Formats: sequence, C-alpha cells, structure tokens
Amino acid sequence: MRDRSLPGEIRHSESVRARLRFGRSRLAFVLVAVAIGLGACGVPIDTVAHPLTDLPAYVPQAMPNSPGGTPTKLSLYFVRRENLVVVHRSGFAYSLVEATANELLLDLDNGPLASEGSGIITLLNSQPGLTSTYSAATRILTVNLDTQFINTLFGPSLYLAYGQIVLTLMNSPALSTVKGIQFAFAGQLTYAYLPTENATRAPVTAASYASLIARK
Repeated sequence: MRDRSLPGEIRHSESVRARLRFGRSRLAFVLVAVAIGLGACGVPIDTVAHPLTDLPAYVPQAMPNSPGGTPTKLSLYFVRRENLVVVHRSGFAYSLVEATANELLLDLDNGPLASEGSGIITLLNSQPGLTSTYSAATRILTVNLDTQFINTLFGPSLYLAYGQIVLTLMNSPALSTVKGIQFAFAGQLTYAYLPTENATRAPVTAASYASLIARK
C-alpha cells in the first residue's frame, strides 16, 4: 500500500503512540474534575500530581481596548469533553501577523470567559507563554512552544491542544495570509501531533484538526 504520510511525518511509531496514549485516561479524569469544580481553566493534562500552587486559578477578563489594534471578531477554540468548540468574541487585529497571532495565543492561554458558557476549558496555560514568528516569503507561521507545553501534555490532550492553536490561528480573518503553521521548541522545528495519531514537522492547516470540532 502506498504511504500517504505528509513530508516529515512519522506514522504510528511506538514513541508517538506511547505519548498519545499516555494521558488518554487522564483527559477524562480532568474533564470530570473541572465539571465538578475541582479544576481550573487552563490546567494542562499531566501524569504527575502537582500542588495547586504550581498552577494558580486565573479568571480572564474581557479587554475593553487595545492601543494600535483594529476591532474585529475572534473565533477561539476551546475543549469540551473530547472535542473542540468555537467561541466568538470581540477582539483586535494588528498590522503585524505575529502581533495578531500572539494576541490570539494569549487569549487561548487565558481560557474562556465565564460568559462564554460552562464545561469548556483550555489546555494551554503556558509559562512564560507561546509566541510566534512569521515568514512573509513562505507564508508559514511558526508557533514557539515552551517547556511546560512540551512536558505536561500527553494523550488526547496533546492533539487537542495543537488543535486549539491551529484552528484558532488558521480561522482568523486577520491571518488570511498564513497558509500553514509549524511548531518549534528551543529554536528547532518539532512535531505537531495529529488526531490520526501521527506526527509531522511539516506545516499543518485547519483541515488537519477539523475532525476534532464538535458536531452541533
């Protein structure tokens, strides 16, 4: 059978499958805990217990204005159970692609607002936070991951977190020039984990994570 892997993709290797399976049961446990008030928005899935003081609860507030930005509508993707749901909110777009992308990454990091519904969470709660760089020549946006993202996300939570990032960024009208997203860690390209339980260093698009979107 012909190999349908993307360039740079690894298919079902033991290391990929192990990482994707590692936190599978943990995702369900954490989602239940959040639903009954034992968790906080933004707590990443982990296989090791952490004191609550390591990840303090944060209640994000709507930002009324942003100097230099143009008002726009944002589409942010958060986690509900084992799927992603879109939340629409007012925000700002900037002339620089990186500035808009970084603002969206910060919104994902902060999590959903209380007014946006119950039962939805973010798997992103990075310190110091995710950033991006953009190449106008290739139209590829590179999202720079941090140590916390790399070390605390496993199993389904891993590709759900990647899905949050990719779907939010690729569905932003202000980022219409971006044709793909790749990921880096410590200055080197790293794998994006996919819902197919494959991983790739090649740029990914919204189509790569469309299967995670909850059906209405």
